[in-house]
Amino acid sequence: MKAALYIRVSTEEQVEGFSLQAQRDTLTDYCKKNSIDVFDIYSDEGISGQKENRPQFQRMLTDAGNRMFNIILVHKYDRFARKVELSQRIRNQLKKSNVNVISITEPIEDSPMGFFVSGLHELLAEYYVRNLSQEVQKGMRKRVSQGLHNGSVPYGYMIDKITGGMIINDEQALIVKKIFEMYNDGYGSVQIANWLNDNEISSAIPGAHWNHYAILYILKNVKYIGYIKHAGEIYQGTHTPIIDRGTFDLAQRYLTDRYIPREPKGKNATKYMLLGLLRCGVCGKRMIIDVSQRYSKDRSKKAYYYYYVCTGNKHRETINRCTHGNRYPVETTECEIIIYMKDLLKVQTPLEVFNRVNTDLIRTTQIKKYEDELARAEAAYLAGVDDLVTYAKNKKTIENKISAVKTIPESKNDIKERLTNALDELEQEQSPCKKRLILSSCIGSIFIYPGGGIRVDLLE
Repeated sequence: MKAALYIRVSTEEQVEGFSLQAQRDTLTDYCKKNSIDVFDIYSDEGISGQKENRPQFQRMLTDAGNRMFNIILVHKYDRFARKVELSQRIRNQLKKSNVNVISITEPIEDSPMGFFVSGLHELLAEYYVRNLSQEVQKGMRKRVSQGLHNGSVPYGYMIDKITGGMIINDEQALIVKKIFEMYNDGYGSVQIANWLNDNEISSAIPGAHWNHYAILYILKNVKYIGYIKHAGEIYQGTHTPIIDRGTFDLAQRYLTDRYIPREPKGKNATKYMLLGLLRCGVCGKRMIIDVSQRYSKDRSKKAYYYYYVCTGNKHRETINRCTHGNRYPVETTECEIIIYMKDLLKVQTPLEVFNRVNTDLIRTTQIKKYEDELARAEAAYLAGVDDLVTYAKNKKTIENKISAVKTIPESKNDIKERLTNALDELEQEQSPCKKRLILSSCIGSIFIYPGGGIRVDLLE
């Protein structure tokens, strides 16, 4: 018997005694006592069990697929995964390679009762994470209601060591003002980033270059006019503004006017069904098409091969390049993702639990969500964050969403039905463009990870 040992901690768990070394010692002692050979130890530090794209976790799954070991040993099942859907999906994937996951502190027999207890452990692990998240959100809401910031301090500010509040960093504040000035004078975000880099002006992260995203983050951040945004709501902050309201509002109008929605275009858009849907599991950017060519031995013939690759990895600047450099053959990848989605319909997942909820409850919940959005939009207008035109536009959009929800058909299995119907339609369709439209009817994004892991975000 050959085993892989998987250990993981997140920051708070290191304090509670679940250290990597403690897990390592317990697992290795267990293997010695039971005459189990250790193939390798896979260790992820400071990473949540809700995430699939853990580096060592993905390396372990790759080795499992190559049948390098028979079992995966963990201290507790929540070390493996804290989401029911993720745990069940990966364990089903491992069974295809005849690899089982075993907790040395939570032995479970191979029986119907064992199956029930295993699912109970997974549900409790996910409950712990969701409950902890709610408590954290409560604390964050309390802080912003008092005008205090959450998280990292934006460029242009620093923390007062005495009061703990945000105060202006005079040197960086001048750069923030320059960014707004240049943007309102007609410079684009890329041009501003290039100007800052050319003049060797330090960014918020030491050694990092300025880029398009950093500039847009500054231009959209209401903290620079004295407010704090949290969970879609706007609060009056206690810190001193760097930018005056007129300058900020002008930049917001230009951001709206200059925005151009980008959809897959060009000759590739007509050939590949996953363009616009497939995203990198590491950086979240879209996957694009890359091509390579190979010659026959006598160089008389040339063949072309097409791959999905991360657009972030194709970035010319090495410092900004995504580490996900894998190339995924187009036809193979598209087939694997279709098979994965078919498997989604076979396993018991939280999606199925959602689908059993009464349609009236779904409708009521969504309407309440949009009504809250409407109230926040009105609050932003009354607080002076949005002008009347912006508020009227937001109000109309939200009211249209409410009207759409009120017409939800009486179906208790709508999401699953749409996915089933979409997969049936794909088998009858030949056009990649039409296939992409079919998938878009029920899928928001498809993430692919370096170890071959896949995550599909379904549209509700």
